[in-house]
Amino acid sequence: MVTLTGHAGKVRSVAFSKPLGLVASAGEDGMVLLHSLPELGPVDVARTITPTEDAERTLTDHDGMVTGVAMSDDVDGSVYLASVGSDYALNLYNVTRSCKRVLCEKAHQGFVCRGGVRRRIVSVVAFGHGACAKLALTGSWDSTIKVWDVTVGECVKELRFHSERITGLCVSKDGKFLVSTAADKSVLLYDIEKDFLPVARYAADDECNCVCFVDNMVAVGYLSGVIRIWPLPSEDPSHFKEATITSL
Repeated sequence: MVTLTGHAGKVRSVAFSKPLGLVASAGEDGMVLLHSLPELGPVDVARTITPTEDAERTLTDHDGMVTGVAMSDDVDGSVYLASVGSDYALNLYNVTRSCKRVLCEKAHQGFVCRGGVRRRIVSVVAFGHGACAKLALTGSWDSTIKVWDVTVGECVKELRFHSERITGLCVSKDGKFLVSTAADKSVLLYDIEKDFLPVARYAADDECNCVCFVDNMVAVGYLSGVIRIWPLPSEDPSHFKEATITSL
């Protein structure tokens, strides 16, 4: 086991880049830390590693806690790091170019909570794979999902299909589907090749908190402590008792 340290508060998100051998972590202390795996050595030996003070290893561009971090696949010879936070910002870095920041964007609008308190939190971030590896996706408390082209640093699409804050985003390994979860108790599946057309809604009776793809299935975690796994619409759902799929 290897223990990585360096944050002064809770760690909210972690990401891994296999091509670069890097682990990125996002913390409530406002920092993104990069750990180089070659420094870790064998993971079967218990050790604690503290990151160096190298500017490439500690990123402090957020004004508030960092809520999400993600790392891209290879995009035309570059690997990108994206981070989002409570300052409703998206920071994008080219990791292969000394972590040069290539985008700092106030990605989403504020969300008005009870009592009139305005919360501007971008809650989750993810990257595409395959043909859509150049796309980063952000989800916010304002209930929207935005699609960003990292090669030009621009938002190229906005998805408005949820009614409450976004809690999870994931792109399938083949780059064909996006799945999103939200506090409105809905799970939506989008066909990326059809310009992010929503193609299915998975029924839920509890708030969805996280999501991922498992081969040709979608796994969703709920605040109630339950995990449900559904097949993609093209698969036979008959052996999934929890599956209730509505085609859109």
